[in-house]
Amino acid sequence: ILPFEKEFYSKYDVDVEYVGHPLLDSIKEFHEGFTISENEFRRENDLSEKPLVALIPGSRRQELLAQLPVMLGAIKSFPDYQFVIAGMNSIKDETYMDCISGFEISIIYDQTYELLSFSKAALVTSGTATLEAALFNVPEVVCYRAGKLSYILVKHLVKIQFISIVNLIMGRKVVNELIQDELTVENVRKELQLLLSDKSTRKNIRAGYDEVKNKLGGPGASLRAAQGMVNLLMN
Repeated sequence: ILPFEKEFYSKYDVDVEYVGHPLLDSIKEFHEGFTISENEFRRENDLSEKPLVALIPGSRRQELLAQLPVMLGAIKSFPDYQFVIAGMNSIKDETYMDCISGFEISIIYDQTYELLSFSKAALVTSGTATLEAALFNVPEVVCYRAGKLSYILVKHLVKIQFISIVNLIMGRKVVNELIQDELTVENVRKELQLLLSDKSTRKNIRAGYDEVKNKLGGPGASLRAAQGMVNLLMN
């Protein structure tokens, strides 16, 4: 489902077919059925009229606890923006409440696509969400911190230059990644400031997103995968 995978398999003489990424189908279906206006979205979720910035700290508790406090530490520098956490029902509400104590921030559960539809920027934990933000054309900063031992093992065993799917697809930096010791409140603040105030930064990121979309090949991945399996079984 990712374009660089075909080249990897070919090194080991494994014949594979690249079909595209199923996220494109999911997002296309979402857009086709999405009729709510931004004003309605704000009203339903009790949001202010300030520009929205999405915080997407992951779908697992450990990810949340590692990334969200740093993200929250940076938002105090942006009083003119409404920050919203993309909450997941898979994580207990108390976990979020413990993290956001003392912060003026909203949580909206299981509406990540709706939130991205109206967000000006996003802070995103590495994973599928980095690609989702790109497909919604939202400039993002990728944030990730793992346990020290886990990070050392992965760094030595897996030889990759980037951690976000967006950058991996392009083989170059499209969005900035703040990894391990680089994930600090001050670094998040600086990167977010660029996203919100520097037009050239936003323009360059979105141009990179256009290239990502072209490489993914458009919707229809699931159908192409099914057709490929049928053809293989019939031959």
